[in-house]
Amino acid sequence: MKTCKDILDFLAVNYEGNEDVQFRKDVTFTSQYESFIIKDDEREDDMFKRMLVLLPALDTLG
Repeated sequence: MKTCKDILDFLAVNYEGNEDVQFRKDVTFTSQYESFIIKDDEREDDMFKRMLVLLPALDTLG
């Protein structure tokens, strides 16, 4: 029989990923944010939509 801690640890790894996955997410989202610019021939509202996708990802980083 599994303990509550075992179950929580299992869920945390499956939901959030292990430390390596978390690190790669951090690097990826930070890099996307730092290089975020409007693309050639992109409308402002399309750029804003891209930013709306990126912001929740950055928010999860803490």
